[in-house]
Amino acid sequence: RNVSLSSCFGDLSAQAAHAAGMPLHSLKSGSAQIGAMKMQRLSEAGERIAHAGSLDGLESIMHDLESEFPRIHQWLERNRSAETQ
Repeated sequence: RNVSLSSCFGDLSAQAAHAAGMPLHSLKSGSAQIGAMKMQRLSEAGERIAHAGSLDGLESIMHDLESEFPRIHQWLERNRSAETQ
């Protein structure tokens, strides 16, 4: 199943900055729990920007998160397959 991070966050240009902070916080926490440290760091950076009340830089971070998401998905699938064998 293909899931787009941008579909989870919606159109950032239409959101208030503080509203973007909560999903980024959740992504940061979940990423850390599974060991996806690059995604965790990107989410943390985005969360800091959002909590500062700005959207400046969030588009770039969302692009980086979108690029990282398929890599993490593949990694999780490989690990799941290895555990079931």
